[in-house]
Amino acid sequence: MAAVMSETRAKNRNGVPAEVHALLTMWGNYRQRTRVGPQGYPKESPFVKAALYGKLGIPQESNVRVDDDSMPALVEWIDKIVLVMPEELRQIIDTRYRPPLNEYGNEPPFEAMAKSLYMSPSTFRTRLESAQWYVYARMYP
Repeated sequence: MAAVMSETRAKNRNGVPAEVHALLTMWGNYRQRTRVGPQGYPKESPFVKAALYGKLGIPQESNVRVDDDSMPALVEWIDKIVLVMPEELRQIIDTRYRPPLNEYGNEPPFEAMAKSLYMSPSTFRTRLESAQWYVYARMYP
């Protein structure tokens, strides 16, 4: 965790540390992942594929095993924080970091996210900032 959180914390334009946005993005990608498609983490990395199947796709003997059920420690940490959030803040976080993708795999624009929750973009931005500060406050008690 020390690599993610440094003494000189970068700030987003709303004042929330950039690490909060980065960790929430990582959490959203992991929680939204599928076994196929561009979103989330792939089932197997290129390194694991090369170790298991070789250059020609022929299975190789290897001690590398893929554990699909394991959750990275940082993602688990953020997941615990998000699970205990008030419902209205969790809904904002889910809308921003786990948006429904269109058929091309693209996220909707910020205004469409706000509209999906029946809010103006400025209200959505303000409540998103509140939710990010909530996460930050639980990261460093």
